[in-house]
Amino acid sequence: PQAEVKPQTRILVAKRDLPIGAFVQTGTDLDWMVWPEEALQAGYITEGVEEISSYQGSVARRSLKAGEPVTASALVKPGAGG
Repeated sequence: PQAEVKPQTRILVAKRDLPIGAFVQTGTDLDWMVWPEEALQAGYITEGVEEISSYQGSVARRSLKAGEPVTASALVKPGAGG
């Protein structure tokens, strides 16, 4: 019997540990990672909904560990209050 193929999507994750207040460089700090759709949580940033480039220059509102899913509330985009 074949293993069931579970639907997957790609979410934004931290590529390295980011301390609170870190300025985010999308090429070195963030990347897309394949993630099972059944494990998606509200707030995860999914590919196709947002462009990774829109987070260039964002500031980490809280610390993030390498490989940790990034949520919209974890980053403050340039020009946004918070």
